[in-house]
Amino acid sequence: MLSARITGFQHLGVPVTDLQRSKAFYLRLGFRGGVGDHTDHAGG
Repeated sequence: MLSARITGFQHLGVPVTDLQRSKAFYLRLGFRGGVGDHTDHAGG
């Protein structure tokens, strides 16, 4: 059996309707850095 420990991840996209509220929520959960607006203008 493969046993590995995940220590982080590189990218996660979560669509939200209120960026500031969502940013505060994820920061309280311990996420850090890279929280911002990356709108998909082509498909969004």
